Amino acid sequence: MSKLNVSKVFVLHVKKGYENRLESIKKQFGQMGIDFELILDGDIPDINQYYLDRYFRDEIKEKVNAVTSCTLKHILAYEEVVKNNYKDCLIFEDDIFLTPDFIEVFNETMDEIKNRQDIDEKRVFISYENSRMKLIPVSQRISGQHLYRANSTRYAGAYYTTLDVAKSIVKHTLENKCEIVSDWYLTEHQDDFGMHIYWCHPPIAEQGSHSGRFDSGLNKKRAGIYRQIAWNAQKIYKSLVIRFK
Repeated sequence: MSKLNVSKVFVLHVKKGYENRLESIKKQFGQMGIDFELILDGDIPDINQYYLDRYFRDEIKEKVNAVTSCTLKHILAYEEVVKNNYKDCLIFEDDIFLTPDFIEVFNETMDEIKNRQDIDEKRVFISYENSRMKLIPVSQRISGQHLYRANSTRYAGAYYTTLDVAKSIVKHTLENKCEIVSDWYLTEHQDDFGMHIYWCHPPIAEQGSHSGRFDSGLNKKRAGIYRQIAWNAQKIYKSLVIRFK
């Protein structure tokens, strides 16, 4: 079994009410031999004035909800990277589903970073998921290449980043405070972080809260067969349309 070529893996998890997600993570990661650490702090009941004043401003601070909690967990993960001086990390939200070839493709992306002169390996952020249904147009794909520069994230359910980027995010957050949900925060402030966003093709991860396999923790969408059918139909449609771009 191949080993994941990364210093640390974090999974963001809510302590109560999401036990089915943790079971899914343990099963998948156990089968793949992926060691991981849970980020459990930052649940809504844990968010006190210290956290709010330290990290947040504007509406995300004033209206404490699941968005605040999810974003806080991402920030706490970055602080763990910095505190422990991890060279790099993979961060997952707990509703993630990985493709069977995840480790193989991920390790190929790590090799690609080292071998491509146009990539600054200290400033990389890589999105591995398909949750926004954003695909690389066929006309832009290069044989044997996984990484494509992008100007936005594909949400924040499955991504890789580095120690230097984590340091920049923590510094900016402490100085300026976070004002929006984690995925948009990463996109809106990518220049402030000195972060270079790449998308992995093909995507090798998918959030179950988007695909209908789990209830969403951020809105009222519920798991169910109809949402799964609609999601899969959309994937087929997108994969066909992208062939003509």
